[in-house]
Amino acid sequence: MATNRYMKRPVYIEAMQVTKQNANKVAEWCGGSVSSGPEVGTYVNVPHVHASRNRAYVTDYVTRSANNVLSVAKMEDFERVYIKA
Repeated sequence: MATNRYMKRPVYIEAMQVTKQNANKVAEWCGGSVSSGPEVGTYVNVPHVHASRNRAYVTDYVTRSANNVLSVAKMEDFERVYIKA
């Protein structure tokens, strides 16, 4: 039996990468808050994301899907999957 090839449809998302300089803007955009700790530095608490991955640290991306679902991605994972539209 022969197989068929498929590809994913294009998916557009909105995203912001967290930096020390823009953490407050990212938090405002996603409805979160900024925190910091001596060992982890600055991070954004992202609401409505699974508790095990609700912190976006510097260099992480906060993404919002077309249906307004927020998520956090490590820079390496984000850049492997997405390209700028």
